[in-house]
Amino acid sequence: MKKYNVSKHIHTLKCAAAVILSITLSSLISEDSLSASFVAILCVKPAFYTGLVVGMEQFIASFLGGLITSLLILFFGKSVIVAGIAIIIVISLCKVMKWENYFIVASFTVLYMILMPYNNTIIGMEVRMASVFLGILSASLINFLLSFFRYKRFFDYKINFYSSLMFEKFKQVQQANKNVDIELMSKLYIDFENIYLEIGNLSVELNHIEKELRFRKQAGGMNYPKVWYMCRVTENLKMCVRYLQDISFVSKNLAPVHTQIPQNWKDEVDSYWILAEDRYKNVLDIISNPENEIYEIKNTYNSELIKQISEKIQSCDEGTKNIYAQVLAIVSDFQQLDMALNNFIFSIIKYKTHLKEIS
Repeated sequence: MKKYNVSKHIHTLKCAAAVILSITLSSLISEDSLSASFVAILCVKPAFYTGLVVGMEQFIASFLGGLITSLLILFFGKSVIVAGIAIIIVISLCKVMKWENYFIVASFTVLYMILMPYNNTIIGMEVRMASVFLGILSASLINFLLSFFRYKRFFDYKINFYSSLMFEKFKQVQQANKNVDIELMSKLYIDFENIYLEIGNLSVELNHIEKELRFRKQAGGMNYPKVWYMCRVTENLKMCVRYLQDISFVSKNLAPVHTQIPQNWKDEVDSYWILAEDRYKNVLDIISNPENEIYEIKNTYNSELIKQISEKIQSCDEGTKNIYAQVLAIVSDFQQLDMALNNFIFSIIKYKTHLKEIS
């Protein structure tokens, strides 16, 4: 993990640099250093293009909140009632337009226009928009300049981190299933959803880098082939997390009725837990060992089991049918997880092979 330490902390350094630059610029041009530095922090991203996208959202949201509030102040003056009405209008408009990333900043701008001591509303809005622009400019400059300094390792670190985290959560689900711990399985289901969303954000970051590569040969220290391979790795990792989340959900449903499941089915499912654990160990071994590029698929799932369960479902009562349907679901999820892990492993091997070819 030592080789990732520099990249792991670059985001912190970039935030600090962006704050210093934004405060310096705003002290020369604008009166509002707070808004400039806050926006700068929000716009610090691994990719220059991503920072611009976030900055554009900040600018549009600030303009929207400022314009609506200025019009209300113009007709009704500053008051708590006006602030409440402006907040309602801004949030409602953002929801209608499906601007999920806009309403917080737009609402903040409403409060800024009401609470800051500007006698002239137009001047207040000008100061706010100038500060937002300076924050975006500062972060964009830092994103562009520091993207050349080993930031490409950030994505390698993230894949390593989420792969290890996924295995850790798998072990927790496995133990919770063994102990029939329904409360823990419910918590883990939420954990998997959060992990999935975080990896999704990483995918968005990589997609933005792909767009940025239309304008320069390298973005964030990464070229197009590397980004393409990394996108494949990330998408396969997302699928692994999703199937594992489904397994935790079905396991929770089966836990209270596990005594009604035929023993040979339970034994088969227990073997799938062991097989999945071996797959995860393969993942971590291939990630941690740069020289390990040999992997063999072992088709160890019993395809007859699905047929057997399906036939039983056709001839049992409604209560038992629901239980057997859940068993069928977890067997299918394990098979899907196995395929997803295989794809994940092969995408990592292809990525590592590409890195060797260009080194």
